[in-house]
Amino acid sequence: MLITLLLLLNALVAIALVGTILLQRSEAGLGGAFGGGPNAGSGGGNRNPLVKVSTYLAIIFMGSCLLLAVLSQGGGKSTSLLENAEADLADVMEEIEAETPPAVPDLPAPVVE
Repeated sequence: MLITLLLLLNALVAIALVGTILLQRSEAGLGGAFGGGPNAGSGGGNRNPLVKVSTYLAIIFMGSCLLLAVLSQGGGKSTSLLENAEADLADVMEEIEAETPPAVPDLPAPVVE
């Protein structure tokens, strides 16, 4: 139930994050994407409120993603895919060997005179 609530929270925060990012106005074209722009040297005091909201939403989103990853791991033992494949192959080979009759029936050896 906790994982379901976290998934719901994660989805809602993701939608809100996309919305707030899309509502922000572009200030300096591509330069703004890399931290440039007209007020790149100024402090964060005069930032747009949508920038602050999107920052908080991004922090909440990353935190919920990390929490979901930890909770979904569970308490089971972790094995690699290769180990699982080898175990499955060994089980299949044992079943095939048990079901397959021998290729040559057990006949007595011919007598050579």
